[in-house]
Amino acid sequence: MKVHFFNAQSPKAIAVAEDFAHIESVSAKDADVFVVFGGDGFMLKMMRSHQQYNKPFYGINCGNVGFLMNSIDEIDPRNFMSLLKNTCSSTLPVLDFQLKTIHNEVIHDYAINEVAFMRQTSMASNISVYIKSTQRIVCSGDGLLLSTPAGSTAYNASAHGPILPLGVHLLALTPLSVYHPRNWKGAILKDNDDIEFIINTPEKRRVNMTYDNNMIENIKSIKVKINKEREFKLLFNPNTCLEDRILKEQFAS
Repeated sequence: MKVHFFNAQSPKAIAVAEDFAHIESVSAKDADVFVVFGGDGFMLKMMRSHQQYNKPFYGINCGNVGFLMNSIDEIDPRNFMSLLKNTCSSTLPVLDFQLKTIHNEVIHDYAINEVAFMRQTSMASNISVYIKSTQRIVCSGDGLLLSTPAGSTAYNASAHGPILPLGVHLLALTPLSVYHPRNWKGAILKDNDDIEFIINTPEKRRVNMTYDNNMIENIKSIKVKINKEREFKLLFNPNTCLEDRILKEQFAS
C-alpha cells in the first residue's frame, strides 16, 4: 500500500508528521491512500482540492475536535502501514448546489458538511424555503442551515439540530436564531427532494452562504440536491468508524 501525506502548517501537525518520516510519501496519483495531518477544517480542504483522484482519506488529528480524524493516541507510527490495512471506511455523499447572487452571478459547487445561510448586516434575513417547487415556510432571523448526516454533528448540532445516522438518505434543515415562525424547530427532509432557498429582498436583507471553509456573499437564491455520484471515502481505525461516532453523539450529555 502506498500513501501520500498532506501536512497542515501548525506546529503540532509538523511535529506529528515527523514521526512518520520513515514512510515514503509517493505522488498523489500513485498513492492508494491520502494521509492528512491536521484538523477537520484541513481535512475538508484536502478532500475538496484532491477529489479528482478518487482516493480514500485517512486523517490524523492534530487540531481540536477531529471528528473526521483518527486520534494520534491510537496510532503507532512504527506499525502504521499495518494499521491502514485494517481500517473501516465510511462514504460521504455531497450536496451539489447552483447559486445566484444579487449581481446575477451563477455559481455551481458542492458542500460536504452543510450549507449555512447567515445575515450579513444588522437586518434579519428573510428566506423562503421550497420543497418540490412548493413553498413550505418563510423564516425571519439570523439564517438557516441544511446539513448532511456527516455534517449533522458539527454546526447543525451546535444549533440544536437533529443528529442523523450515516446512510439514512435524509438532510437536516435547522433554523439559526429564527424568531418567525417563533416555535418552528426545523425539519428532516429526504435527500432526493428538490430544495430551493429564495432570499426575499436580497439587496436590502443581505445574506451570505458558508460551506466547507468557503463563503459567498450577497446571495439571491440557491438550489440544493444530494449528489451520490460524487462521494468521499474516509478511513478510520477499527471500532472508531464514523457511524459509531455519530451514534455516540446522539446520546452525548
